[in-house]
Amino acid sequence: MASNKSSLSFPKNRRERNAERLAERSEQTEYTLERSPHTQPQVSITAPRSIPYTTAASEFVYGSSAVLAALRCGRRKLYKLYIHNAPDKVSLRLGRHSPRDPMLDTIIKFGLAAGVSVKQVAGNWPKLLEKMSGGRPHNGCILEASQLPKLPVNGLLAVESPLDNHFNVSVCQQSVEEADVNGTSGRIPRSTYRDGDSSSTGNDIKLAPRYPFALLLDGIRDEGNVGAIIRSAYYFGVDAIILSTRNSATISAVAVKASAGAAENIPILTTTNPTLFLKNTHMNGWRFFAAEAPAAAIASQQSLSTSAEQILSRRDVKSKLNEAPCILMLGSEDQGLQKSVRQQADGVVVIPGAITSTGEEDRAGVDSLNVSVASALLCEAFLGDPSSTGPGLSSSEEGMMSTVDLIREEAKEDPNRMF
Repeated sequence: MASNKSSLSFPKNRRERNAERLAERSEQTEYTLERSPHTQPQVSITAPRSIPYTTAASEFVYGSSAVLAALRCGRRKLYKLYIHNAPDKVSLRLGRHSPRDPMLDTIIKFGLAAGVSVKQVAGNWPKLLEKMSGGRPHNGCILEASQLPKLPVNGLLAVESPLDNHFNVSVCQQSVEEADVNGTSGRIPRSTYRDGDSSSTGNDIKLAPRYPFALLLDGIRDEGNVGAIIRSAYYFGVDAIILSTRNSATISAVAVKASAGAAENIPILTTTNPTLFLKNTHMNGWRFFAAEAPAAAIASQQSLSTSAEQILSRRDVKSKLNEAPCILMLGSEDQGLQKSVRQQADGVVVIPGAITSTGEEDRAGVDSLNVSVASALLCEAFLGDPSSTGPGLSSSEEGMMSTVDLIREEAKEDPNRMF
């Protein structure tokens, strides 16, 4: 019997069948879930090699808290939202898929309401999403948006009353592109709090009865620390963050995620010359307080010949915002504040520790706090409970141990450590 090989057919293996299916879908990489197209965006299963930015000023914001805050606060231009927590095609066909994270549904809702192009992704997208987030956890959501507004300023202007709901700044000259992102208004709104007092009819938005309070970050190069500082500052009601751009980390996507979204809703100001900025601001009645490790404070006192009364504890600063608008200056993790910045301080604030306060040798060598932890403690010290009648009502506390006496024995430690 003559054989005719051309008429023979062999069953295709699984790899060949899958290859044919992928080829059939090569020109159609999106499909819809079993919902109305008006309520559910499409799902892409084949990722491109890269994702180009919509504009040169775009960046990827990632992490559920940061993305949701960016959508809700509306301070950025929003372009595209990528959501990965979509069931894959096999799970859909077999009816097996885990329920979606409710947070992602909320993010999609706010994205659609903001008019953002929402793209749900599956298949081989995870590797690309990881690249978009720089290898950091993104919680299944990445938002392409413009950069956060960071208003460049020459100085802060005088504040007439602690009851003013804003303060004003002198804005630097900007290019058209910079002004489009940062804005041009020199009016900075004050932080408010929601009064949850059961005696009030509803939760009223109120302004704390105090002068404005801001943080100056000088030389803090770790983006995670910058984000953590912003988170604490926002939580306690700081009115603005002032960033020295010459020697500090930028407010990047890493910092925004570390802030848990707080960076999206707190005014961020920048200066290229913090010393000149402080001189301009000092003429308008603002006071400056340098945050330092106890040993560094003693060393600075000796080298600058300052009086002992200028070294303050957390208890000493409670009433400062009843007197004048204030800026707390935070320096780098290893070297602290620049000398030219440190010399502008009206006072130094320290946080004595349990080990260093005893004067005993510390074998572990821990003579300071992380700068983000220290900033949280000091923000709480200056601001206190916003629903109280003020940050601090008493100007003195009887029986208080002198801060200088508390830390004088620490001067033997390295004075360059930050907290």
